[in-house]
Amino acid sequence: MGETLLDRSVKVAKEIGKEVLVVGKFEPVRKHPGVRWVREPFEEYAPLYGIFTALKEARFKKVLFLPGDAPLIKERVLRYISQQPFPAFVEGNFLHCLLFKENLFLVEELLRKGEFRVRELLKRAKAREIKRKELKTFDYKGLSFKNVNTVKDYWEIL
Repeated sequence: MGETLLDRSVKVAKEIGKEVLVVGKFEPVRKHPGVRWVREPFEEYAPLYGIFTALKEARFKKVLFLPGDAPLIKERVLRYISQQPFPAFVEGNFLHCLLFKENLFLVEELLRKGEFRVRELLKRAKAREIKRKELKTFDYKGLSFKNVNTVKDYWEIL
């Protein structure tokens, strides 16, 4: 079996993180040494559920989020995001973000109100928008943010 999209994302996350969590509804096909898999306990699908689960389970103050369908993320891009002193997200990519454990109460509040938009969470957390031009030094073509959701997307990144 070759390398999966998740394998690629996990490999880069492990280069910079003290703790790597993979949150999902279904256990990954392959286990990743040094990575903790956490089952998302919600039946519905929304990224905010995964964010809630990760913030609740994480052992460290800062929690860096990375979607599993962005396999070309560069280590230097993740490192730059993770070194921000405040919650932050990448321009146009709300799921490439940095939150703090203390933001959990904001997520809980949004979920109680039936609000599921990550954008709203980032607004309430007063997250700083990292402009893509800030990241050009690390990823000139912006491939770190290319989502792969279809076969066509996959062939475009090859």
